[in-house]
Amino acid sequence: GLEVLKRVRKRYSMSELPVIMASVKGESQDIVEALDTGANDYLTKPVDHMVLCARIKSHLAHKRTEDELVKTRNELEQRVRERTATLVEANDALQKEVRERRVVEERLREAQRIAHLGIWEADYTNNSDYWSEEVFDIFGVNRETFIPSADKIMEFVHPDDRALVNDHVAYCRQNRVPFNLKYRIVRPDGNIRYLHGQGKTIRDDAGNPLRFVGAILDITQMSELSERLTYQSSHDPLSGLLNRREFEFRLHQTLEKAKSEGSEHVLCYLDLDQFKIINNTYGHTAGDELLRQLSRYLQQKLRKRDVFARMGGDEFGLLLEYCQLGEAKRILDSIRQALDRFEFEWEGRVFTVTASIGVVPVNKDSGGLTETLSGVDIACYAAKEAGRNRVYIHTGEKDSANLRHKEMYWVDRINLAMQEDRFYLYYQPVIALNDSLGNNHLELFIRMKDPSGEIIAPGAFLPAAERYGLSTRIDRWVIQTAFSWIEAFAESSGQNYCFGINLSGQSLADEDMLEFIVSEIKRKQVLPHNAYFEITETAAIENFKNAQRFIKTLRKKGFQFALDDFGSGLSSFSYLRNLDVDLLKIDGQFVKNIAKDKINREMVIAIDRICKTMGKKTVAEFVEDELTAKKLREIGIDYAQGYYYGRPESLDKLQD
Repeated sequence: GLEVLKRVRKRYSMSELPVIMASVKGESQDIVEALDTGANDYLTKPVDHMVLCARIKSHLAHKRTEDELVKTRNELEQRVRERTATLVEANDALQKEVRERRVVEERLREAQRIAHLGIWEADYTNNSDYWSEEVFDIFGVNRETFIPSADKIMEFVHPDDRALVNDHVAYCRQNRVPFNLKYRIVRPDGNIRYLHGQGKTIRDDAGNPLRFVGAILDITQMSELSERLTYQSSHDPLSGLLNRREFEFRLHQTLEKAKSEGSEHVLCYLDLDQFKIINNTYGHTAGDELLRQLSRYLQQKLRKRDVFARMGGDEFGLLLEYCQLGEAKRILDSIRQALDRFEFEWEGRVFTVTASIGVVPVNKDSGGLTETLSGVDIACYAAKEAGRNRVYIHTGEKDSANLRHKEMYWVDRINLAMQEDRFYLYYQPVIALNDSLGNNHLELFIRMKDPSGEIIAPGAFLPAAERYGLSTRIDRWVIQTAFSWIEAFAESSGQNYCFGINLSGQSLADEDMLEFIVSEIKRKQVLPHNAYFEITETAAIENFKNAQRFIKTLRKKGFQFALDDFGSGLSSFSYLRNLDVDLLKIDGQFVKNIAKDKINREMVIAIDRICKTMGKKTVAEFVEDELTAKKLREIGIDYAQGYYYGRPESLDKLQD
């Protein structure tokens, strides 16, 4: 064994490869010879398995700490060399680096000392106790003056943990099982340490206790690190509040309690109004500081048992446990009043903050976590739509929040229909009232087919698509499908139709949509006389500059534009001068009853006269009878569209 040890030590130092010698030789000279040869530790046979494991753990802890120390030292020295080579004149920075190195090394040495396992033994045969040096260090006592004993260990145990330790010791003695417990001690200097103790009683053949062998590991740093990690995983780093993950976990627990106990609680969602103005004007630094100050301010206004969390961005979650709606209204009103008094100062300017607050009750009738969160989100949205800076309670009855919930239901149906290819194109004729105008037009509409085969009109799902950002995706499908159909239809039929394709306001605002359309035109070789684009007056006004860009770009390629629902806006004519459209579709509210309503008829005449002056053609919508069609011809309207000329039908019928 000694010869093997000599050869090992020629290649590996004691710190690189720890070695524990185990031998039947127990004389002092044998132990000294092994240690001089390079053994890190020495045990006599028969070896106590628990002691051996404790020694192995101790040396492995030494090894890991020393490896980390060497690695850190090398890294720091490399950093010092690099900085010295490049920053010769930066003496202050170098000195700071050296100080940091010393601090790190000192911390590692402290960690090395703390990481040691303490071994202790109580010998019942001669009533003696043994503590290793590490035990004295862990308990913070002087080995020269402190006399160890098993009973004295209990004096160090934290008062809150003594009952736990006593009960565990009694259980181990009664059942003759090893001791294994985590507990705290209070050192003489008042420092609290977290320990993990293990041990067992060694008995003779008759079962009489001979000695108790134990090991103690100081896990304070590990416990503190674990606490920090637990805190970080459950708290928002910016505000210090709970994060979304922890809030949803606690809400789930509350939902379970509501169902099992029949208890009542209230869930609230707070969304700051106009927060983006501060972010966009003064930057995220100002926005972050506002969120920090506001979080501390609001938390002081809540009950201790209330669960308050930052859900992300400028949104907060509030769970009022064991609270009825009436009490919740009082609390939330006080929060709104507190917000009215809150002021945020930045760069000499003072800002006030308001919030839209959505509320849902949490009780035995509540759904699951996802459904409950969806409900409070909808309620918050309804509060914003109702004018902001208000509380909106969603009880599931027929209210605007319930309408929003139905719209969200349509979002899932739209996405599923898109995945399953259940969208279809329909067309409606746009008839020329003057033979000199040439061919008729066909306006394209989208339809959805539900899984049962029922055809769903766009009025049922397009509002939800517009609200939840799906319009652009639908428009892309329409454009691709329409262009493919136009390309195939033109080749097979030889007929010369011009198809009107509608663009939503979201598509006008999408920077990539125009490039997509141009690319599809080129790829499908769609000619200008086969297609034109329609935009509503409202969408054009809301996205005025983008609408001008769309029109200008596509008109250069020969494509025409129609302005739909003209007359619905308050400033229709002023915008019309700056929109270079070819067709103007008069809002159907003016076309209806023009045969009987003089005001409507004069409005249509005025619109047509102005359009003719500007060189634009007019289209009358909602033409439902022959008399209306006749009056439109008399006025001089160019095109007419409505049920009188034909209801929307599938494109497949046109091909047939």
